[in-house]
Amino acid sequence: MLLISPSSDPTAGSLSKVDLSKALSPKSLVEHNHWGYIREAADVIYGEGADAVFLFGSCLRDPDAANDIDFLVSGMTCEGRTRVTCQEDRLWKDTDICLIDPDGTALRPFVAHNLPSSMHISKDGTLSLATTWFSIPALAGGGGGGG
Repeated sequence: MLLISPSSDPTAGSLSKVDLSKALSPKSLVEHNHWGYIREAADVIYGEGADAVFLFGSCLRDPDAANDIDFLVSGMTCEGRTRVTCQEDRLWKDTDICLIDPDGTALRPFVAHNLPSSMHISKDGTLSLATTWFSIPALAGGGGGGG
Protein backbone atom coordinates (compact mmCIF):
# COMPACT_ATOMS: atom_id res chain seq x y z
CA MET A 1 0.00 0.00 0.00
CA LEU A 2 1.25 3.48 -0.84
CA LEU A 3 0.70 6.28 1.60
CA ILE A 4 0.45 9.86 0.37
CA SER A 5 1.26 12.92 2.46
CA PRO A 6 -1.99 14.75 3.09
CA SER A 7 -2.18 17.79 0.82
CA SER A 8 -4.25 19.69 3.37
CA ASP A 9 -1.37 19.79 5.87
CA PRO A 10 1.90 18.72 4.24
CA THR A 11 3.95 19.51 7.34
CA ALA A 12 1.90 17.19 9.55
CA GLY A 13 2.71 13.60 10.24
CA SER A 14 5.60 11.69 11.66
CA LEU A 15 8.14 12.62 9.00
CA SER A 16 11.23 14.17 10.51
CA LYS A 17 14.64 15.42 9.54
CA VAL A 18 17.27 12.69 9.59
CA ASP A 19 20.60 13.29 11.28
CA LEU A 20 23.01 12.55 8.41
CA SER A 21 25.66 11.50 10.92
CA LYS A 22 23.46 8.47 11.60
CA ALA A 23 22.41 7.92 7.97
CA LEU A 24 24.08 5.41 5.72
CA SER A 25 26.48 6.90 3.19
CA PRO A 26 25.31 6.88 -0.43
CA LYS A 27 27.79 4.05 -1.10
CA SER A 28 26.55 1.98 1.87
CA LEU A 29 22.92 2.52 0.91
CA VAL A 30 23.53 1.43 -2.69
CA GLU A 31 25.32 -1.66 -1.37
CA HIS A 32 22.49 -2.44 1.09
CA ASN A 33 20.67 -5.70 0.35
CA HIS A 34 17.37 -3.81 -0.10
CA TRP A 35 18.66 -0.99 -2.33
CA GLY A 36 17.06 -2.69 -5.33
CA TYR A 37 13.62 -2.23 -3.78
CA ILE A 38 14.23 1.46 -3.09
CA ARG A 39 15.54 1.90 -6.63
CA GLU A 40 12.49 0.11 -8.04
CA ALA A 41 10.17 2.54 -6.24
CA ALA A 42 12.20 5.48 -7.62
CA ASP A 43 12.02 3.97 -11.13
CA VAL A 44 8.24 3.72 -10.89
CA ILE A 45 8.10 7.37 -9.78
CA TYR A 46 10.36 8.49 -12.63
CA GLY A 47 8.25 6.43 -15.00
CA GLU A 48 5.27 8.57 -14.06
CA GLY A 49 6.95 11.84 -15.02
CA ALA A 50 9.13 12.89 -12.09
CA ASP A 51 12.08 15.20 -12.82
CA ALA A 52 13.82 14.61 -9.49
CA VAL A 53 13.40 12.02 -6.73
CA PHE A 54 14.82 12.49 -3.22
CA LEU A 55 14.91 9.80 -0.55
CA PHE A 56 14.54 10.99 3.04
CA GLY A 57 13.40 9.76 6.42
CA SER A 58 14.17 6.62 8.40
CA CYS A 59 15.03 4.58 5.31
CA LEU A 60 18.31 6.52 5.14
CA ARG A 61 19.37 5.07 8.50
CA ASP A 62 18.12 1.50 8.21
CA PRO A 63 16.01 0.38 5.25
CA ASP A 64 15.12 -2.87 7.03
CA ALA A 65 13.73 -1.16 10.14
CA ALA A 66 12.00 1.70 8.27
CA ASN A 67 8.21 1.52 8.24
CA ASP A 68 8.05 3.08 4.79
CA ILE A 69 10.08 4.77 2.07
CA ASP A 70 9.76 8.57 2.04
CA PHE A 71 10.26 10.50 -1.21
CA LEU A 72 10.26 14.19 -2.09
CA VAL A 73 9.38 14.34 -5.79
CA SER A 74 9.63 17.22 -8.24
CA GLY A 75 8.00 17.37 -11.65
CA MET A 76 5.36 14.68 -11.17
CA THR A 77 1.67 15.57 -11.35
CA CYS A 78 -0.98 14.47 -8.90
CA GLU A 79 -2.26 12.19 -11.66
CA GLY A 80 1.20 10.60 -11.92
CA ARG A 81 1.22 10.06 -8.17
CA THR A 82 -2.18 8.39 -8.46
CA ARG A 83 -0.85 6.09 -11.19
CA VAL A 84 2.00 5.13 -8.86
CA THR A 85 -0.51 4.22 -6.15
CA CYS A 86 -2.19 1.88 -8.65
CA GLN A 87 1.08 -0.09 -8.76
CA GLU A 88 1.30 -0.53 -4.99
CA ASP A 89 1.62 -4.29 -5.16
CA ARG A 90 4.97 -3.92 -6.97
CA LEU A 91 6.70 -2.11 -4.16
CA TRP A 92 8.55 -3.47 -1.13
CA LYS A 93 7.27 -1.08 1.55
CA ASP A 94 4.64 1.59 1.90
CA THR A 95 5.85 4.62 -0.02
CA ASP A 96 5.11 8.18 1.02
CA ILE A 97 5.31 10.54 -1.96
CA CYS A 98 5.42 14.26 -1.21
CA LEU A 99 5.16 16.32 -4.39
CA ILE A 100 7.36 19.42 -4.58
CA ASP A 101 5.78 22.33 -6.41
CA PRO A 102 8.59 24.83 -7.05
CA ASP A 103 6.02 27.55 -7.77
CA GLY A 104 3.89 26.88 -4.70
CA THR A 105 4.51 28.02 -1.16
CA ALA A 106 2.60 25.39 0.81
CA LEU A 107 5.41 22.86 0.98
CA ARG A 108 8.39 25.20 1.30
CA PRO A 109 8.81 24.76 5.09
CA PHE A 110 8.45 20.98 4.75
CA VAL A 111 10.94 20.85 1.88
CA ALA A 112 13.37 23.20 3.64
CA HIS A 113 13.20 20.93 6.68
CA ASN A 114 13.67 17.61 4.84
CA LEU A 115 15.66 18.30 1.66
CA PRO A 116 19.01 19.03 3.39
CA SER A 117 19.08 15.56 4.91
CA SER A 118 17.81 13.74 1.83
CA MET A 119 19.60 11.93 -0.97
CA HIS A 120 18.92 12.41 -4.65
CA ILE A 121 18.30 9.27 -6.71
CA SER A 122 19.03 10.00 -10.36
CA LYS A 123 17.22 8.27 -13.22
CA ASP A 124 20.22 5.98 -13.70
CA GLY A 125 20.18 5.04 -10.01
CA THR A 126 23.13 7.15 -8.90
CA LEU A 127 22.67 8.23 -5.29
CA SER A 128 24.09 11.52 -4.00
CA LEU A 129 23.58 13.93 -1.12
CA ALA A 130 20.87 16.46 -1.90
CA THR A 131 23.14 19.41 -1.12
CA THR A 132 23.97 19.57 -4.83
CA TRP A 133 20.36 20.68 -5.40
CA PHE A 134 20.47 23.70 -3.07
CA SER A 135 21.11 26.02 -6.00
CA ILE A 136 17.42 25.62 -6.89
CA PRO A 137 15.84 28.11 -4.44
CA ALA A 138 12.30 26.73 -4.61
CA LEU A 139 13.52 23.23 -3.83
CA ALA A 140 15.63 24.50 -0.96
CA GLY A 141 12.67 26.40 0.47
CA GLY A 142 13.83 29.89 -0.42
CA GLY A 143 11.22 30.91 -2.94
CA GLY A 144 11.52 30.95 -6.67
CA GLY A 145 11.60 34.53 -7.85
CA GLY A 146 14.45 36.12 -9.74
CA GLY A 147 16.18 39.23 -8.87
